Parts: sequence; structure tokens; C-alpha cells
Amino acid sequence: MAATLSVVVPVYGTKRDLPACLESLRTQSLRDAEFLLVDDASPDGAGAVLAEYARRDSRFRVLTHSQNRGLFAARMTGADAATGKYLAFLDSDDFVSVDFYRGAVALAEENDFDLVMGAKTATASCTRFMRTVCWRTSCAAMRCGMRSSSRR
Repeated sequence: MAATLSVVVPVYGTKRDLPACLESLRTQSLRDAEFLLVDDASPDGAGAVLAEYARRDSRFRVLTHSQNRGLFAARMTGADAATGKYLAFLDSDDFVSVDFYRGAVALAEENDFDLVMGAKTATASCTRFMRTVCWRTSCAAMRCGMRSSSRR
């Protein structure tokens, strides 16, 4: 069965930052997700970190390039292997909050958006996506009084 969300993480030269990135994925509140970790022939031993996460959590899959092919090729390798209804990309030196992807998927499904991009922020009164760009036939204003742009 396909996951709701596939997150592609291209990896090259970021072994030091990987634990924070991968832990932020492992602890996501959206449980129906797969994490496609693309080792782009990283020279720093990052592959061992990726293998350990894949060993401990079946949502992690490691895809390996035998030689460095670059960021775009690594993203496309992950996208080709993705089974999710939705696709996300996360750089291996970044991390996300525990509810980031649950919120993005909910926003897409509740509003029939084809694309959701942006950073998430939370306040005492609501959680919302800031600087959000949404694409679909018509993009309505979102909760918390936030406005978004739309394109066909």
C-alpha cells in the first residue's frame, strides 16, 4: 500500500547534520509516510548513518548512487522511487517540526491544493503555514486569516 507522503532527502557531505534531519523525520506526527534517503556517493561516511536509520525504522529507505550525480539527480532518484500520494523534498542539513508534514498534507487535502510550499509557524491561537503558495483551480483564503496566492 502506498504511503500518504514520500519525503526525499538527498545526501552528500552532511554526515554531521544528518541525525537532526533524520530524527525530525522519525518523530513526525504524520505516521503514514516514507522517507527516501538518497546517498549521492557522499564521501564522509553518511551512508552508515542512513543505513542505521533504515535498519531501525522501516519507513526509511536508502537509495545509493555509485558516483556523485548532483542534487537534482538525487532528488529525481528519490521521486522515481516514491509511492506516496504527496511528494516532499527536505535537504539533509535541515530539519522540520514534529507536525510539519501532517499540517502540509491536511492543508492540501482540506483545500484540494495541488502544491503547498512554505514554512510553518505556531502561536498560542493557531498553527499555520507562512509564506504559503498554493496551486489549484481556485485557492481560497486559509484559516487564521492568512491569504495565499494562486495560479492555474
